[in-house]
Amino acid sequence: MTIVLKTAEQALAFIQDALPAIDHHGEEFSRIEPGKIEMRVPYRDDNYKNGVFSGPLTMGLCDTAMYVTAYTLEDSEGRAVMADFNIQFKALIPEGDIVILTEADVRKGRSIPLSAKVMNAEKTTVYCTCTSRYVLINQGSR
Repeated sequence: MTIVLKTAEQALAFIQDALPAIDHHGEEFSRIEPGKIEMRVPYRDDNYKNGVFSGPLTMGLCDTAMYVTAYTLEDSEGRAVMADFNIQFKALIPEGDIVILTEADVRKGRSIPLSAKVMNAEKTTVYCTCTSRYVLINQGSR
């Protein structure tokens, strides 16, 4: 299976098809380039508890953004599966829209190292950083 995402519309359709409904949070893609995306998540009151943005939701949004990024690479044949994930929280995320910027590092065989930054809408404050590695597997592989 070879999927190469090149437009915001393709990325949105991809996550709507590939991810369960619980993983949809009104994501908007404002930049799609090979190995890089910008994903905006609009403010929703239910993403906060006592004024704090959900940590597990932050991790899930980073995963979604990096998953899409893996499919922007031209030579990514197979299915991208997360092999590892690390997140470093730097500050509480205040109420408002957030932006996630991702970047793929140099591929090593079937392994795709990725990174993400969660920022405010103006892209002036970094709330957390993530690194992950996805592995491309053949559809029939376990």
